[in-house]
Amino acid sequence: MINEEKILALLEQLQEGQKQLQEGQKQLEEGQKQLQEGQKRTDERLDRLEADMKTVKKNTKDIKHNLDYVWEDIKRIDNRLQNQEEKLERHVK
Repeated sequence: MINEEKILALLEQLQEGQKQLQEGQKQLEEGQKQLQEGQKRTDERLDRLEADMKTVKKNTKDIKHNLDYVWEDIKRIDNRLQNQEEKLERHVK
């Protein structure tokens, strides 16, 4: 009988250990799921950031392009005004 009691006690300990292992496995799986969800959200945010960066780069390129036109217009106006001033000075003399 004593051997049977020892065997039953060991069996109970093994079953309790197995139960704890299963609970630990379940917690690990839940943690893994949370990590995957967090990674998915991070990836989505990164995709949005990359799309926004692409838009900003395009807008910056467009602004620089348009600024070149504005600068050329300013140069032409400045030259025209300078020519008019020179004509006026010659006319006044």
